[in-house]
Amino acid sequence: MTIPKGRFVVFDRVYGIHRGVVIADFAWWMGNEDLVREWCLDHGIRTQQQGMVITFDDDESFTMFMLRWS
Repeated sequence: MTIPKGRFVVFDRVYGIHRGVVIADFAWWMGNEDLVREWCLDHGIRTQQQGMVITFDDDESFTMFMLRWS
């Protein structure tokens, strides 16, 4: 398995999770983790984070996140 080049690997409806992203760019994540969390809180983006995996409760939150950060 190869990970495509880019910042995120997107997954959809897996194991009861609505939608999410796996952060594929470790260096980007280390430099922006706090900014991403703050932005999500400020904009009411409903997410759950476990390590470098972010899951979203709805399509709107996912779309807003991707428009801002990808």
